[in-house]
Amino acid sequence: MYLEKVAIDYLKGVNIARIFKKYFISENTNKSINIKGSNNEFLEHREYYYSDELKNVNWKLYAKMGKLYTKVFSTDISNEVLILFDISKSMLAGKKILKLEYSKYLVSIVAYKLVTEGYKVVFSTFDSNIYETFVFSEKNFQKFDLLLREMRCGGITNFSEVLRKLPSYMGSNSNLLVISDFLFISAGEISVLRKLFPKRDIVLFQVLSAEEISFIDGDFVELVEPESNVRKLVQAKEAQKKYIQALSSFLEQIYISSFSSKIPMITFSTDIPYYVVLKKI
Repeated sequence: MYLEKVAIDYLKGVNIARIFKKYFISENTNKSINIKGSNNEFLEHREYYYSDELKNVNWKLYAKMGKLYTKVFSTDISNEVLILFDISKSMLAGKKILKLEYSKYLVSIVAYKLVTEGYKVVFSTFDSNIYETFVFSEKNFQKFDLLLREMRCGGITNFSEVLRKLPSYMGSNSNLLVISDFLFISAGEISVLRKLFPKRDIVLFQVLSAEEISFIDGDFVELVEPESNVRKLVQAKEAQKKYIQALSSFLEQIYISSFSSKIPMITFSTDIPYYVVLKKI
């Protein structure tokens, strides 16, 4: 099964839901809290978003700190998560283990932990479209395992189209976890994701193969563009230098966009066990 006992044992006592954090600041301290409530009690303050209601702005705190903060109530803290899983062709990369296979193990333990921690978890896949959803419960993980085993990569990435359809898949107050290599998702599309859901918790799990991170040695190498299957034979040293420069520049833009959009991005390498990375988050 993709839900491995070694991962369950390794993450025993670890609260995976901590990846979905609301960062708050009180009037007296700079502390962070992560609270789920069932009523409409006042909890703390968080940084103001443009879509927040002005009636909830704390103007005294603004006068003290020079920055807008809005009041947060227990009903604002959601325990719903949509996991959006990349099945585009670029996820087929990887020599020892495909990014797709690695991600299947990753999503299994994350979904399992979230469900056992009291979250409602919904799973969908995407490439140029968004596909059917799977609603988790503690009793249907064998059915989910079968779904993962039958899952194959197919189309090319069109995240702009995914963004257009995503609101209809999100619950009224859902958090969002996207698992992808993000190699065909632009920094601008990350910014749009935040604009679509300004008050939701969004987390990005980036899965890269060990080869994509370290590249290779040798005289010549055949490069394959995974989504169009275009092949090109180039000198390895020249390609390595250009590849590292291009990948570094691209990832830097992605990281800057996610940081400025207040969207955490965690990178997983397929040569490091997924549960080890999760425990360090």
